[in-house]
Amino acid sequence: MTAAQKRAEALLMRHLTPEQQDTYLHHGWFEVQASDGSLWMIDRHGSSNVRRTGRDGTRIYCSDLRDVPRADTLLVQLFCIRATGGRGLPRMQGDTLHDAHLFYKTRRRRRTAVATPDPAALSLAALEHRMMGEFEYAEHLARRAIEAEDEQAGPDGAERRLALALILLAAQRFVDARRVIAEAWRLNASRHDVTSGRILFVRATLALLQRSDARLYLGQLKTLLMLDSLPRRRGTPTWEVSDVFLLLLTAAVDGDLLIEAGLALKDRARVERLEAVDGWKAVSPIPLETAWPSE
Repeated sequence: MTAAQKRAEALLMRHLTPEQQDTYLHHGWFEVQASDGSLWMIDRHGSSNVRRTGRDGTRIYCSDLRDVPRADTLLVQLFCIRATGGRGLPRMQGDTLHDAHLFYKTRRRRRTAVATPDPAALSLAALEHRMMGEFEYAEHLARRAIEAEDEQAGPDGAERRLALALILLAAQRFVDARRVIAEAWRLNASRHDVTSGRILFVRATLALLQRSDARLYLGQLKTLLMLDSLPRRRGTPTWEVSDVFLLLLTAAVDGDLLIEAGLALKDRARVERLEAVDGWKAVSPIPLETAWPSE
């Protein structure tokens, strides 16, 4: 087992309950109860390693992998089940679930459904295609959302650019993503909220993946997370970054801290868990008004 695989397994264990840890260590599987009432079993053995049992007892194998999955794959599957509430997984082999089942739309149907100038609808469609790995079309939709928002002088220009930056990050176009996320930060500077935290997460992730200094962005993120609460604007989009977590897990970098920070931005109850992550205590809070280096 490589060092990266060992880190991934250690991180997986931190996200399992004691009962899940026990079955994983002794039998190689664990179960996840989804919010829609379905029960998922994730097994590191065999090829059909994920089974979903619905409320009515119906069972379906939801992923079919050629090789025994690694801990990072299992972790992303766990994230996806939790993030979607039990709708599915981004995997398909044969007659198992397709990526599009996560969002109920196929690429062809979605393309005919977004002939709308509504920025929120365009952003949602862009998210769906990003999670399916359709980065070119996702970028097209995200840029249309930005144009529509800017034309309407809407309040969510930062949100729209954050969505575009996440697409560029997932596509590993890091230089382009840095430019876009810097613009999002500038637009959000007058009203820091949960979007600011998400922007900082993306910028710190870019720094880590490009082996550059992330202390400024982590320090500002710590300042935000130290607040009693982070304002959330009406209609704030879903925070879905399981694909970014996978990128961190497979990029031979120590991304545990950022993964925990990303989860804390989704669930404030997890902020305390950051203190147990190596390196977080060493991060010094930095004022939010501190300027970023120019891109």
